[in-house]
This record gives sequence, structure tokens and C-alpha cells, in this order.
Amino acid sequence: MLILAKSGDLEKRGHLETLTGMILSAWALIEKETGERWVSDAELRDVLLNSDDGFRIRVLQQAERWASEGEDGPTKWPPLIIHLLRDVWPRQIATKSPTVSARLCDLAFSRERDFVELAKIILPLLTKIEADHLRLPNLRRSRDNIVDLHPEQVLSLLYAVLPDSANLWPYGVDGTIARIGEADSALKGDERLLELRRVWDSR
Repeated sequence: MLILAKSGDLEKRGHLETLTGMILSAWALIEKETGERWVSDAELRDVLLNSDDGFRIRVLQQAERWASEGEDGPTKWPPLIIHLLRDVWPRQIATKSPTVSARLCDLAFSRERDFVELAKIILPLLTKIEADHLRLPNLRRSRDNIVDLHPEQVLSLLYAVLPDSANLWPYGVDGTIARIGEADSALKGDERLLELRRVWDSR
């Protein structure tokens, strides 16, 4: 399975989703007698590094789905997402694509309970995101907004991923930028926020 995942031929054969789920499930399982994972951290890291963006994105989507399904019950996946991104996810430049960066941001913003920790973990994994890849739906809610609760972390992520041209920014992000300063007045003089405002005003 690990060799097949690195072949780059999964999506064309229609096996990508199935194999991703099998590998991720095996990684989550720990053999009671030995205390070792069925798929080790090192093996999963090797697959993530040597596969393609399609596989990496599927891993993130599947992990997020399983964590969300067990949010209100006994589940191992919320802490496993932390472990996956902090200790397993490869740091090499080859894995830092716009599409993967967008998916990492989607995952972080979807998990409000873990957002602060996830934002810190994924920040070194991000690169600038191209148009139409970043949606940020949770940032436009009028109440219980993650921007109001954690403005500095939101600023860090936006500064890391927003393209240099404001014309490529997702709809409504200018409102999010304004909201950051409203949520924490100390950030109004932050160089990152000032730069984002400058880019928006010069569009």
C-alpha cells in the first residue's frame, strides 16, 4: 500500500480515497503487544513526502472528517491530527504547495477547539495561496467568530498565505482584516496587519 501511494497513479485508477483511508487507519492503530503503529510515523512521513498533492490533500480531508465525526464522543482523532501535523508532516519545500496550504488552513479554521495550537503548528508548512483555493468561510460569521477569539493567530495565517496581489484574495477577506484590529487594538500597529491593509488599499 505504501509503495502504491507513492506511485502517483492512484487518482487515475480511482483508488486514491480508498487507499488513503486504509493507510491513515493503519497509522492510527497501535499494536497492543509491541506498542508500535501498524504504519509508523516514519513510514507515513515518507509516503507524504514522496507522493503527490492529491494524496496529501486526501490525508488532510480524511483526518478532518474522522475528527469531526467524533467531536462529541470518545475519539482518538482530534489529538491524532495534532500529532500528524506536528510530528509526521514533512517540512520539505516540495510539500509546500498552494493547494496543500489552502487545505491546511481549511483544517485549522474548521477546528475551533484546537485552532490556536494548529495555527502554530501549520505556520511553517504554508506558502502563498493562489486565487480560488482559499475560502475561509468561518471568518465571515457574525457571531462566535474565530477572528474575535484569536485575532493574532488569524493574522499570522493570513499574512503567510495571502497572495501579493489583493485581486487574488478571497471574497470578504478585507472585512476579516478590519475585524482583526477591532478584536485586538494592540494589533492595529502590527507590521503584518499594516502591510495587508496597504496591499488591499493599493489594488
